[in-house]
Amino acid sequence: MAERTLLSIVVPTRNRPESLRRLLESLPRQDYQPYEVIVVDDASDPAVVDIISGINKVKVIRREVSGGPGPARNDGIAASHGAFVAGFDDDSEITDPGLLVRAVEILERYPRCGAVAFTQADAHGRAWPNDQVTGSTVPCYAPHFFGFGYVLRAEAIRQVGGFALGYYHEEIELSLRLWDAGWSVIHDPGLAVAHHHEWHGRDWKAINRRVLCNTILTALLRYPAWLVPAAVMQYARNHIRRNRAGRLNPYAVAPDLDARADWAGVAWAMGGAARRLPYVLRNRRPVRFKTLKRWRRLREQPTPL
Repeated sequence: MAERTLLSIVVPTRNRPESLRRLLESLPRQDYQPYEVIVVDDASDPAVVDIISGINKVKVIRREVSGGPGPARNDGIAASHGAFVAGFDDDSEITDPGLLVRAVEILERYPRCGAVAFTQADAHGRAWPNDQVTGSTVPCYAPHFFGFGYVLRAEAIRQVGGFALGYYHEEIELSLRLWDAGWSVIHDPGLAVAHHHEWHGRDWKAINRRVLCNTILTALLRYPAWLVPAAVMQYARNHIRRNRAGRLNPYAVAPDLDARADWAGVAWAMGGAARRLPYVLRNRRPVRFKTLKRWRRLREQPTPL
């Protein structure tokens, strides 16, 4: 058997020691060897290094001030040595021992593939009925990956500059830049990662406001200038419609009975984006219009391989 390429595994974490340990303990069961594991402690209290002692092959990078998973992933990627970088949220678990082998095979088969996206599953490997990268039943080109689980080509991620947003929508913004740089994103629905969602303490109204703010920032950073006003207004309308329909939690079986328009949330998101304008002006790099058209088509209808 040919020697396998080094695979780096990067895990951002904050104050979820039990979940982190479950993920790390699932890694040795993977068929893919060799790999390195980098845990980025995003200002956890207590520090992660005090919690995971005894787990082999884990390097811990400590951030003293929390910045969210985007900057934490960037720190982990910068410290990695692999040609491929697998990323997992700390509340994920790899239950399929062949997952990484098959993901790397896709990257090796498609040299312009910059990211492989996984399917969200429950603890038994059954795909969640909603909130998936695509609804495809076959491997396909996808608009983006989700942060709970993916594998990146290190060359591609370093070319486009890593994650630009802190948390929520950050992987979607990055995927747009990958597509514009000539890389693709592939989703194989057969590659599933158990995502043990940590519901405790989640404020779905606040989460949706943060998502709106970051979609607006994505438009400001990456859309052609003439498209920005219309895109921002469309995102605001979509936010109002979701709130009126009570569809804040994508995993809920029934809509929220206290559904109402969230105009205050729109104002909050607009204000948050406005406060980031200095950052936007320093980092604005619009993608090509043809990239945006293709990306939007893929969001509507993924293309089979």
